[in-house]
Amino acid sequence: MVIRQFEFDPPINGVSRIEVGRIGGTRDLYELHDQSGKRWAYKYFPETPSREKVTEIIMKERLEYLRREIRAERISYAEIAELQSLSQYIAPGDVELLEWAGVPEH
Repeated sequence: MVIRQFEFDPPINGVSRIEVGRIGGTRDLYELHDQSGKRWAYKYFPETPSREKVTEIIMKERLEYLRREIRAERISYAEIAELQSLSQYIAPGDVELLEWAGVPEH
């Protein structure tokens, strides 16, 4: 059962809609959908997330994908540019992603 839905226009990193549904009465499940409606990821939450929390989770998911591409040595120039645009979501101690994003050391 869908209890909350978020629409993103323009899409955030390919995500245009998020549906949050209740499972077993205690945990929420969110599904990420692209513009065609295809579900491409889902996660569990202990409580119903806010739009800001969902956006943060999308960014973290994308950063982890980019980390995997870096480690597999197949990251593209477009993905490096995307990483640079997401630098505000990178944890301050995450040297690997900060370095690839071109964030200067402090």
